Amino acid sequence: MRQNRWVVIVSVFFAMGAANFIFAQESPAPNPTSAAKTSVADDVGTRIFDEYKNCVVDIETEVTLETGQKGMWGGSGFFIDKEGNIQTVAHVVKVHGDAVVVNPFMPPAKIVNYTYWVTLVEKQKKWKAELVYANLYSDTAKLRVLNADSNDYAAARLGDSEKVKVGETVYAVGSPLGLSNTLTGGHVSSIHRFIDFNYLEDFIQTDTPINPGNSGSPLINANGEVVGINDAAVRGADGLAFAVSINLAMKDANRQGVVELPWFGLEAQVLNFPRTGNYDRPRFKDVEYLYGLTGLDDLEALTLLAKLTRDQWAIVYLLDISWDEENKSPAQRAGLKQGDLITKLNGRPVKSGMEVRIGILDIPVGQRFEVEYARTENGVEKRDKAMVVLEKMPREVMEKSRMRRTYLEPDGFYLESLNGIKVKISD
Repeated sequence: MRQNRWVVIVSVFFAMGAANFIFAQESPAPNPTSAAKTSVADDVGTRIFDEYKNCVVDIETEVTLETGQKGMWGGSGFFIDKEGNIQTVAHVVKVHGDAVVVNPFMPPAKIVNYTYWVTLVEKQKKWKAELVYANLYSDTAKLRVLNADSNDYAAARLGDSEKVKVGETVYAVGSPLGLSNTLTGGHVSSIHRFIDFNYLEDFIQTDTPINPGNSGSPLINANGEVVGINDAAVRGADGLAFAVSINLAMKDANRQGVVELPWFGLEAQVLNFPRTGNYDRPRFKDVEYLYGLTGLDDLEALTLLAKLTRDQWAIVYLLDISWDEENKSPAQRAGLKQGDLITKLNGRPVKSGMEVRIGILDIPVGQRFEVEYARTENGVEKRDKAMVVLEKMPREVMEKSRMRRTYLEPDGFYLESLNGIKVKISD
């Protein structure tokens, strides 16, 4: 069952060539006050560019299909240490699954090989790289450069995205439309955004100009710290871009290979719904929404659930259910049910279903963890705890959770999400 909500359609960014047109126009001479303000702002941007011009790289990803055909796309990345590790986003370096459609008149062909090259334009250095990890659920990835001299590049300073404030100035250094080492600037428009693009999301929304080729570039605060990784923007909108928070990206710091999520076996509502009545006096629309979300067919239970449901809880609306005792999901084995309100994971409060998704990232398969929840039974509120053991995700469940497919058609590569959004990613 899918939640009813507005979906923001976003385009994925990759480097591609484009013509550039510059239009000149007369401008009035600035007054001394505005000139002084501009000088201060430019000084910050100049300092940041000087620090990151030897840190940000262009990434080229070349794929070979089993048919012998080759394709290429790219983006940006940035060094995060002196061991040659480069942080970027997953869609620049990897795709889910191994089938791509060559064209409507040919059978699917598998990608049999990936080759990565990174270029530090400022030093005119180009290195071959290897994939360290790719998490296509959060759209984060890491490459490692082979045989690079650590004196040839600078490492980024990583910040804390939890300290990011709406309104603060941020900058991006990347390769929009293939134009390497381009600095753009703007402001943080919102934090902790969910736009239904990745399965795991904690986006920083910004009005910093982001264009194809910026994917994987750093979003940098005025102190010169990376607080996000530029990921996507809304096509046709004016200043509506999104960066993966650096804190979410660093959860994968020690990962190896293609990341697969552990199997919990439930989905909780990602965002809490707006209320038409008060918590102590829910209106019909509140109860109707919960009925559609949980399938509970009991007016008394739904009314109590509406009273219990507040911003800090996540409502379970979907369970992976099997009638075969041997193949029950971890959540089902633990006794969790549709309509339960998850309040804590391992003692940590959760505010939404997205925090439930992100919370299990730190829990390995086979490890027990505690879920605190509230439930309505016979018109009475019940609070309890369940012990859950995460399992390796079965293939059939894994395939359903794949968020994207990549197609190679006659006019280029396309990326398609499960909800049918199809985006051209390279020529």
